[in-house]
Amino acid sequence: MNDLIEFLYKIRNKPVLYFGNRRNLTHLSNFILGFLIGREGTNKEIEGSTNWFTNGSFQDFVAKKYQITFSQSWDNIIEFHSSSENEAFDLFFKLLDEFLGK
Repeated sequence: MNDLIEFLYKIRNKPVLYFGNRRNLTHLSNFILGFLIGREGTNKEIEGSTNWFTNGSFQDFVAKKYQITFSQSWDNIIEFHSSSENEAFDLFFKLLDEFLGK
């Protein structure tokens, strides 16, 4: 399992350590982007993570699942199909599991 996915599962298990009492998908999305950008300048590659996040395969997966044919980010699609911030946060991890085949 690559670093980013491993770290996301740590966040999933204890989100309060990273986001306090507010589980917010936008914050998580920004965190993922920061993680990836932070690693770009290092010698340590994030194996596989650019495939699923920056190259659009997770984006494509979410858009296809919800039959979205116009340009919307994966986090906006998930938030639209959720009734609360907590539900969107949990739905992200459910979709991530489905995407990874877990």
